Amino acid sequence: MNLFTKRFGLVLAGVVGVGAIAALAIGASFALFSATSAGASQTFTAGTVSLNSPTTGTCTVGNLEPGDTGNCNFTVMYGGSLPAYIGAEATANGVLAPELSFTIDGTALGSNPVLIGNSVAGSTLDPNGETFTAVVGYALSAAADNSYQAQSAVVTVTFYAVQCSNNEYGSSARNETCSGTPATWANAPGVLYNSRIDYPAYTASMAYYATQLGELGNEVNLANGGGYLNNVVVDMANFDTTAGTMNITFNIYNPGSGGLPGSLIASDTQLFSIPAAPNGGYGSPYCTTGPGAGNPYCGIGNFSITFDFASQNVTLPGTVIYGIQYDDPQNAVDGGVNVQLSTEPTHVSVGSDTNQGYVFAALFPSFAYNDVGPGEVTANTVTTTFAQVSTAVSGNYGMYPYIPAVQFNS
Repeated sequence: MNLFTKRFGLVLAGVVGVGAIAALAIGASFALFSATSAGASQTFTAGTVSLNSPTTGTCTVGNLEPGDTGNCNFTVMYGGSLPAYIGAEATANGVLAPELSFTIDGTALGSNPVLIGNSVAGSTLDPNGETFTAVVGYALSAAADNSYQAQSAVVTVTFYAVQCSNNEYGSSARNETCSGTPATWANAPGVLYNSRIDYPAYTASMAYYATQLGELGNEVNLANGGGYLNNVVVDMANFDTTAGTMNITFNIYNPGSGGLPGSLIASDTQLFSIPAAPNGGYGSPYCTTGPGAGNPYCGIGNFSITFDFASQNVTLPGTVIYGIQYDDPQNAVDGGVNVQLSTEPTHVSVGSDTNQGYVFAALFPSFAYNDVGPGEVTANTVTTTFAQVSTAVSGNYGMYPYIPAVQFNS
């Protein structure tokens, strides 16, 4: 059954108590028709579930110490005509993100949005709409070490609205009082594939510069036979103290034959901001002989990047091949920017890998010291053609059981 829904995103930098309020109506329509009769003709008008789009607000983290807590308040306006549940969720990104935990209105985050209120009468309560506030609480882990000093995070807060009627958990009765909880947040994002590791874990990463790679990916089976693609998240790591920007492309292909991908389904290229590695970078005196010497992750700047496919209206088949492509790995912010890796099948929590023990890889065509012999990715020969290669380990070569840490979201 389709339900009336609407969602939008709000990006926050850091997390402290600052508010932002919504403006600009966006509509989405579904049933609950009214009818008038004039002779043999009838006119039907659908009710609406509509959120007013928020402006982007920022919060700045300052001088956080292990164990610190706080909150950030953000307000959204509901402008629909139908009774609706209002919910919110939050995600974090950035160097500080692994050590931050979040709540919304005191409720720990889960797989569904947190219910923050309901609008029984819709916009009739206020000609401009009805406002709802999500209190996003944060806490910095008491176990955070010195490598997280002076670091920050980017938090994405997303609000949701979904109709109440015929959408009450545990009841099939028509309910327009919004007195229960929603059976489904029909527009909440689903996960089609996930091989990411829960922070703050770090297993390994692939250095494109050191291995001469231009593109690395995998063939994967998506949950529920595929579906609409909203975005793809890729975990990254910077080992260098240089911050900067990089063009990175995420390609999605149909399955092919003979170890080659099929036709290109969709592609997204973005210029990403790359944060510098903390504490002088990996291998710095701070991390080798100083206070961070006991931390195996000292000097590694973990962060994530998100490729936005929402505007392309992409519907994926059940099996796809993807590739993470550096436009110029020789200038990967001084060569320190890597793609994080997880292990198969341990870290594949949604979907599955089509062929365990294999990835897709290609060398960057114009590398100054291009060598098509065995490399760190595989004991097989890798060429400039993006193709399937074995990750089986032989001697000093091979990366099994590692695969890129990515997540496909619907």
